[in-house]
Amino acid sequence: MKLSRILPLVVGGAVAGMVVSAASPAQALEFNWTITNLTFADGSTGSGTLTYDDVLGQITDVNINISSVPLGNISLVAPPSSNIASSSSSVLQIFSTAGTFEGLQLNFSPVLNTANPGITAGFYGNTVAGVNSSLTSGTIASAAVPFDTPAGQAMATVGSLFAIGLMRQVKKRLAVKKLVVNPMETVVS
Repeated sequence: MKLSRILPLVVGGAVAGMVVSAASPAQALEFNWTITNLTFADGSTGSGTLTYDDVLGQITDVNINISSVPLGNISLVAPPSSNIASSSSSVLQIFSTAGTFEGLQLNFSPVLNTANPGITAGFYGNTVAGVNSSLTSGTIASAAVPFDTPAGQAMATVGSLFAIGLMRQVKKRLAVKKLVVNPMETVVS
């Protein structure tokens, strides 16, 4: 096959790939969420980030800080996963350290693997200190981690197709030279 025939094939395949990917974008398997303006009934506030892994079906990374009026600053961080008591697409329960009673619960509806969930309810508290305050407001925004093929992979594919075309041209040239050096002899009787 000539290089002039391979090139339109490669270009056509690239265009078709772009059209298909634009028509039906890949679904993200991981969602990064930013939680802002958490406000609790006692005047405490909070904000932070969390990551929801749709394959595992759980929240895998949390970093939320609460500026508590009665308790001071509370930092809720996971991993370690021992800090997370309940982790799903609809409920997050996390404690400042495993085994303590200082933590946060947030309820999401619709769930975290949908486009626009809201924080519907929740509370933070420390049962030992007798502090328990319910959530009055808060927002959550998503940045879905996209699927993508790195440009380097596409270039390697195009490069290898180009190399195959060049190798075929070299083989044909060598075959033509052999025919000229050793022409076929036909005996006619």
